[in-house]
Amino acid sequence: MADKLILYTTNGCDVCDCARADLKAEGTEYEERNVMRDKAWFDEVLKHTIFVPMVVREGKVHMAHHDTRIEAEDHVIVFVTDKKTLPRVEKLFQVGARFL
Repeated sequence: MADKLILYTTNGCDVCDCARADLKAEGTEYEERNVMRDKAWFDEVLKHTIFVPMVVREGKVHMAHHDTRIEAEDHVIVFVTDKKTLPRVEKLFQVGARFL
């Protein structure tokens, strides 16, 4: 028997809402774990990734993808579990010389 699918979610996440709706439409049984409600679940998610980029825009959380553009007034949340990776993450947000 296959393990039950676990869907990790967070508050106000459009991607989470879509994933939940898709699973329900498919009739797939799953356990939802909102990482904002239980630190243990939050820690579980961090075991599987170096960082989880999210963008907060107009009060809603959006999971960042390869085509996400950061706009004025956006807040970017990045969870880094290894301090050694922090310079690489910071470099992602540096403005180049041709910015102006």
